[in-house]
Amino acid sequence: MKKFLSLFFAVLLLAFCGCSQDSADSEKERTDYIINENDEITIGVIAPLSSENASVGNDVLSGVEFANNMASSVNIDKRYNIKLSVYDCQENLEETAEKLISDKVAAVICYGADYEKTNIIIDSFESSATSLLFIDSCSDKISDNSTSLTLSAPATYKASVLASYISNEGFKDGTIIFETNDYNEDFAESFASLLKDTYGVSTEVVEYSEGTDIGSVAENKEFAFVAGNNDFSSQITKALKETVSDLPVFLTEMYRSFDFADTLYDDTYFLSKFEFDENNHYVTDFMNVYSNVTNVSKSEISAAVAYGYDAYMIIYGALGSLNPNSTVNPLDSVKNSSDIENTTIEISASQVYDAVTKEGKVYGGPIDTITFETDGTMKPSYIFIDGVNSGTPYMVNKFVY
Repeated sequence: MKKFLSLFFAVLLLAFCGCSQDSADSEKERTDYIINENDEITIGVIAPLSSENASVGNDVLSGVEFANNMASSVNIDKRYNIKLSVYDCQENLEETAEKLISDKVAAVICYGADYEKTNIIIDSFESSATSLLFIDSCSDKISDNSTSLTLSAPATYKASVLASYISNEGFKDGTIIFETNDYNEDFAESFASLLKDTYGVSTEVVEYSEGTDIGSVAENKEFAFVAGNNDFSSQITKALKETVSDLPVFLTEMYRSFDFADTLYDDTYFLSKFEFDENNHYVTDFMNVYSNVTNVSKSEISAAVAYGYDAYMIIYGALGSLNPNSTVNPLDSVKNSSDIENTTIEISASQVYDAVTKEGKVYGGPIDTITFETDGTMKPSYIFIDGVNSGTPYMVNKFVY
């Protein structure tokens, strides 16, 4: 098993190749700091580990911890152990940011889970050079902030896939229900325009509140689309299905961490970035090894686990690339430290961000082959549409760009 893990690890290590990135708010001066002042380098994690969205948050953490177990040290000027500093989104996020900055983290893996918490996380780090690598994308602040990145596909890609599928299914009249915040309102309005202008599909756009009559909203509609985070989407879908059981409901990205066992969710469709795909060896290798090591069946491995794994490995690869003896060979960072020249170097938080984003660096992982755009988003090469039948999600289609 150790030999197999070693081979798997080599396959999934980062490959970096050449691009440049201009900071959206480069005029803002941020406090930088050295991340390797002792024998440990710290990577932070912020995710909902209790209350709403906890199932996804804990899966993200499982993926991060799995990656950390496989790649627990890195050679730069010497060998450093990598430790995790984990915080729950339910804690005071301003205080969490202060603690992580005080710990001089190399970067922070974030699952904001909703609009408000995502914004608080970003605002809490606004004076620091700390890189924030988000699993999701619940706010435009991610792309507006010069130290934030996201592994989530941009809203434009999600909208194009969903609109095409809805049109191909022959639907002509639906409703769009969105969670109350600027990000989802903009998404809902843009999606409605795309459906109408490109496919001739009419929709009623509804901002959800506690007084919204779901039955009235869904009445005589051919489909419903829900724009919001995982918790909101699942709640509204259940309310819709309890009112009109045969109504097809479309969602943005879900992570399969949510329990779809209730047959109320049948005829529900959602976007996904993680499915068994024999054409993608990263996915099959990851599923095989994760299943064998953790004794979790392949069907139970969620996209959130894979996102957590990829986020950690992106940061790990960036650290390894800062090895003064590194070459194009990504395995340089795991060679025996005796091969490294006796050179002491100081690595700053801003250097880690640059190592992740600049010079066209590419990471091939189970979620996708990832490169970051100038605004911190990534361009997906594929997106899946999943459906739910008899309480079980299944892959409906794969859209390749």
